[in-house]
Amino acid sequence: MQFGYVQAQVMYEILNKACSNKDLSREGLIKAARQLSGLDTGGLVAGTLDYTKLGQPSSRSVYIARPANTPGGLEPLEGTFESDMAKSYDPAAVS
Repeated sequence: MQFGYVQAQVMYEILNKACSNKDLSREGLIKAARQLSGLDTGGLVAGTLDYTKLGQPSSRSVYIARPANTPGGLEPLEGTFESDMAKSYDPAAVS
């Protein structure tokens, strides 16, 4: 459910940007999507989302949790995390 809500939020922002650009064509929607950066999901996903870098992930941050004292439970660690490997990962270099 959380994933679906974030996807709807992203689509809403794409449509708003396309409307602002006065271009609701397929190409206009793609262009609008590529203009989105700093999209804040209110904590539903770690960090802000940036769709301006073609071929790169929209975010490299994650939330981390550790086992809690209850069976099957997790305790979230405060903040978001981005590993050095995630910072330097280039999906375009993977073949």
